[in-house]
Amino acid sequence: MKPYDLTKSYQWFARAEKVIPNGIQGPRTPRFATFGSYPAFFVRNLGSRAWDVDGNEYIDFMCSFGAMVLGYQDPAVEKAVAAQAALCNSVSIPSPIMVELAERLMALIPQAGWVIYGKNGSDVTTYATQVARVATGRNQIIVAKNAYHGFHAWCSHHAAGFPREFRAHVLEVEYNDLPALEKLVAEHPGQVAGIMLCPIRHDAMRDLEMPQPDYFAGVRKLCDREGMAFMLDDIRCGFRLHLQGSAMAIGADPDLVCFGKAMGNGHPIAVVTGKPALRDAANKIYFSGTHFLAAGPMAASLACLRELESRGAIERMNAMGAMLKRGMEERARAAGLSIRYSGPPAIPYLLFDNDPLLEKIRYFCGEAARRGIYIHPHHNWFLSAAHTQEDIQKTLEVAEVCFHLTREKF
Repeated sequence: MKPYDLTKSYQWFARAEKVIPNGIQGPRTPRFATFGSYPAFFVRNLGSRAWDVDGNEYIDFMCSFGAMVLGYQDPAVEKAVAAQAALCNSVSIPSPIMVELAERLMALIPQAGWVIYGKNGSDVTTYATQVARVATGRNQIIVAKNAYHGFHAWCSHHAAGFPREFRAHVLEVEYNDLPALEKLVAEHPGQVAGIMLCPIRHDAMRDLEMPQPDYFAGVRKLCDREGMAFMLDDIRCGFRLHLQGSAMAIGADPDLVCFGKAMGNGHPIAVVTGKPALRDAANKIYFSGTHFLAAGPMAASLACLRELESRGAIERMNAMGAMLKRGMEERARAAGLSIRYSGPPAIPYLLFDNDPLLEKIRYFCGEAARRGIYIHPHHNWFLSAAHTQEDIQKTLEVAEVCFHLTREKF
């Protein structure tokens, strides 16, 4: 298992830094991982694999940060996109496929009484807060501390360029703490428009946290009692926990659900679905973007949803994810290391005990990347339907080496 040569990757990264702020925008930069151990640029992908500019091959457990769920270049999805592109994609008025996809989502998602389209998770989470405010005539929005809902001013964790006042109507509370949520609402009587939560807690650089059994039922009861909207940010988890949306897996009944990432298997599309009672509020909101109604990604989404169901993709991800978890835990124990492997099978994350500065996990993941396993030290991982038993076995072989290297170093 000779470590990969990444010479070309870092030559390209040096070129990028000369013409693009930070070289690579956002968290996909190698500076957010283990600099020097991660590739900076991929040039090809297929199924569960990706290849970098140096020609190195990786089993990819980041899945384009969750956007790929069936496999890269999935034939059924790409065939549907090509067929639609041969007719039209971005045009002056929408294609009827917009209606077809909305109808499919309304038939699939129990809470869906209508559908609105965007491109990114940030687009639709922001739109959901607008609906909540218009429907209630209130301004305050409650979110969980450190939860990521996008890069827009109201929710961004990175304040550069945003006046502090832009977050003036955002309140924070600990995830999974229902008494604290009830107390916060009581402290702002008649002021809270809605509560936005993720199906699981998946903040960066900490253990993933599943909801308590009664948590979302309590959120629903509180929203009903206080006349607030319950918004579920299902951008990251959507269509990996349950075909009908993560609400079905966690026992939640949201008024508004935000989907993105996996719904297009890598093609750019996001939506908000809302209950019929919020339709009048939605009618009053201007929400438009040049590419929001592009037909190609809608064709991708229709095909992706169909294939997720016909292939039993979620069951497959769960099976492969369970195999990965067992193997990681066994090999860590064998190396004399104590780890915490958290999250559902299709959206896992690993951290080491006694690693407050995350030095061990950065080293471990960096050594894995140098040997062809693309996992991340700071962000949760993702399983896809394209990951095979052979992929898991190869990953565990590399992990065994990397656990022992970590033990030796620390």
